[in-house]
Amino acid sequence: MNKSIMAACLLGALCMPATAEQHTDYLSKGISVSLFQSANEFTADLQGVGSTDLDNDSSGLNISFNWQNRNGMFFHVGYQYEDFDLGIYDEENNPLHSVVGGIGKEWRMDNGLSPYINGALSVGLVTIDDSIYSDDIAAAIGIKGGAGLAYYITPSWRIHLGGELQYRTWTAVETGAGELEIEDTGVIWSFGVRKLF
Repeated sequence: MNKSIMAACLLGALCMPATAEQHTDYLSKGISVSLFQSANEFTADLQGVGSTDLDNDSSGLNISFNWQNRNGMFFHVGYQYEDFDLGIYDEENNPLHSVVGGIGKEWRMDNGLSPYINGALSVGLVTIDDSIYSDDIAAAIGIKGGAGLAYYITPSWRIHLGGELQYRTWTAVETGAGELEIEDTGVIWSFGVRKLF
């Protein structure tokens, strides 16, 4: 009888680490705030007239909610505010408001450093002058991907520096001279902080 009890206790002790490990495979939550600068090259194509290339840099703020498991996979969705040096459609130069969602993976090291990769999709809206164009709002759909390096100051606070390549296509709008199509490519540098819960 005592041998049976001892065997049961031993089996339970062996199973406990495995069970605990399974319970740690959860999605930790967090919130990130990042500032970014982007070097953008725009191409505007006016039907029947021709195309023009223009450098139009931007800067802004990204606030996102994050979910991450112990294997380093993370998901994020958030809001992005972007201000441009020049107006995209007109001289009003209104900011672009976007919803951004993506996925990534980081490799956490013992010294607190954590290299990572990520990719994201975005949908943004900007107000335009409806006295010039057929609409008063234009949309931008983008895709971006990149890599960076994070550092865990504490187990729940992380700072990060990253770079991304981005491509966006903008809503085609009608003008008095024809249809205007816009697209842009950009190189983005960002710095931010993440709080994990």
